[in-house]
Amino acid sequence: MPAPRLVRSLSFPVREMPASLRWLLGEFRLLVNRSIRIALREDFRSRSRLAKVAYRALSSEHDVYKAS
Repeated sequence: MPAPRLVRSLSFPVREMPASLRWLLGEFRLLVNRSIRIALREDFRSRSRLAKVAYRALSSEHDVYKAS
């Protein structure tokens, strides 16, 4: 029998939010979820390894600030 999965989340109510912030938080959520899926699929244990492998694909698909 597989071990039970533990899922944690944090939520808090926000009454009003600028559209730009709502967009940014939505993009962040997508990036985090895709990063987790990549790490699980490729069995990465290190954030550094994940960043090296996944950065190019994720940054090309999401329009967020990229440090030079």
